[in-house]
Amino acid sequence: MNKNILMIDDEPVIIAMYSTELQKAGYTTLSLPDPRNFNILMDYFKVDLITLDLMLPYKDGLEFLEEIKQNDKYKDIPIVILTNIDNKDIIDKTIQLGALKYFVLSKIEPQELPKMIDKVFEEIN
Repeated sequence: MNKNILMIDDEPVIIAMYSTELQKAGYTTLSLPDPRNFNILMDYFKVDLITLDLMLPYKDGLEFLEEIKQNDKYKDIPIVILTNIDNKDIIDKTIQLGALKYFVLSKIEPQELPKMIDKVFEEIN
């Protein structure tokens, strides 16, 4: 497998819980607490998928999703929304902006995420 997943979330507990499960499943995880150092990190690491929270400091997650998808350098990186916001209009907006999937944290257990991510990779390959 050996896929790199960048988790953008400002909650260390969320990162710890979900990245641990992804690592157990064979994924390598990187994390950012906010989008400010995204470009720097991307210069040094190959990222196969991004999980993105929508409630971030310094920049709104929807705005950041739109920026990534409009950037020729990053637009093809699959993005999965991983957030606690459960709002149909926002879900629809993220899909419209180019996110592949939208997972509400309160509706999934951390150990379920690797299989969900496996399915995302199956769909894009």
